[in-house]
Amino acid sequence: DDMQIPASTNAPVLLIGQTLGIQPPAYTGLAQRQEKNLQVKFPEGSRLTWNLSIQPQPTSVELVFLDGSRTALKKNGDTWQASKVMLQSSLYRLQVNGAAIGEDKLYRLDAIKDSAPQIRVMQPDRNLSLVELGQTDWPLSFEAEDDYGLGASQLRIQLAQGSGENIKF
Repeated sequence: DDMQIPASTNAPVLLIGQTLGIQPPAYTGLAQRQEKNLQVKFPEGSRLTWNLSIQPQPTSVELVFLDGSRTALKKNGDTWQASKVMLQSSLYRLQVNGAAIGEDKLYRLDAIKDSAPQIRVMQPDRNLSLVELGQTDWPLSFEAEDDYGLGASQLRIQLAQGSGENIKF
């Protein structure tokens, strides 16, 4: 008699395999990578991809973020997958079959902020420079850097002339 015995609903749900893929934004020039950990540091704006193996095979798996948003994982063979672009740091937990697993553990996602480019004026060596009589040009020199490097850059400069209420830009 080959009766199917239903899996016990009391069987503990176990996470038996996990990877978290990190695909940084293209402009960073950083390579895609895989982590075996469910909490990671990543450049803000990265696409994170979860691949989870869970036993016994569940009917639903969700990521529940601290802000209340949820991302459902889709079954692909024996693994459950989801992908999400993360613009900021967050905390999340895993929910399997509508219930928390792993002692309701919170996982941390740390977004590494993209710093603004830094610009240094090398010449002139002071902020306020006065035009000498007959001066027609000005030696200018700048340095710029960014945490992910700079491509083609443009710098706009504003010249103020005059005094009192007669200042022209």
